[in-house]
Amino acid sequence: MQLNVAQIIDRSPVGAAFIAERTIVNVQLTYAQGRWSVQAFGANIFDKLYVAGVQGTAFLHGAPRQYGVRISRDF
Repeated sequence: MQLNVAQIIDRSPVGAAFIAERTIVNVQLTYAQGRWSVQAFGANIFDKLYVAGVQGTAFLHGAPRQYGVRISRDF
């Protein structure tokens, strides 16, 4: 199991605004057997609403919670 916690702090001014500190939690769990693997993943699992950037006077929000399953086979 992989747990990825990204804590991003940007203290540089972007226009007249500062991007606030935030903590985003991502997870990934992979099971592999032979040539097959199954992976469950989640990004921003607590559905944190945050500003990812500023463009002019517009605040750009970060990606919402995302999750899914990947199935793969090696050839």
